[in-house]
Amino acid sequence: MDMPDNSVDICITSPPYNIGDNRINRGFSKQNYNEYSDDLNTEVYFKITNSWINEILRICKYHVFWNVQESSKNRGIYREIENVFKDNIKERFVWAKTNTPSSIQDKCCGSGWEMIYCISKDKPEQRSFTHCNFSNRSGDYINNILIKPVGRCGDINHHYTFPEWLPEFFILNFSRPGDIILDPFMGSGTTAKMALKNERQFIGFEISQGYVDICNSRIKRWKEQDRLTEWF
Repeated sequence: MDMPDNSVDICITSPPYNIGDNRINRGFSKQNYNEYSDDLNTEVYFKITNSWINEILRICKYHVFWNVQESSKNRGIYREIENVFKDNIKERFVWAKTNTPSSIQDKCCGSGWEMIYCISKDKPEQRSFTHCNFSNRSGDYINNILIKPVGRCGDINHHYTFPEWLPEFFILNFSRPGDIILDPFMGSGTTAKMALKNERQFIGFEISQGYVDICNSRIKRWKEQDRLTEWF
């Protein structure tokens, strides 16, 4: 990324999981990763992941929230992130899904949880956060187990997007009004929408023009809805 050091506040993102292009042929999606092969050699995927995180850490002032799920095509990704970024991992959040879909492969368990790493430059050796928007002493209770269902975003028909509550949780609790929120894998624009909803700014990157169009459309609809709310 051609961006200055420490030029955004936090990053919230969910990168490609390296799940394999063959999932597209099983009816999961007709528009996923059109310009990117999500079926890389595992070691290549690890190296790319490390380069992604290092670059994002460079341009972030505080936290990177990295949502990833381990599967057969990226087996060992948790261990890789833990080893390479051990000095920057401040917290681990687990998304425990209340309505886990069954596995598409026979005799396999459904994937009932995903990991969201907080890879941070905000005193990562300490568990307490400096740059945040909550206080346990004020009655806030922030849990690192997020028990929430799987579901599509309400305003788009799209299989692979994290639900709106997920980026909103991190935006509300780990950023402040006016902060700049980065999503380098913007996809359908969920992070951007929730940043705007909660009075933050955003920067997003996306290589698929189809997703750029979806993202711009969602942002436009949100801004129009927000203006109507203000009028009434």
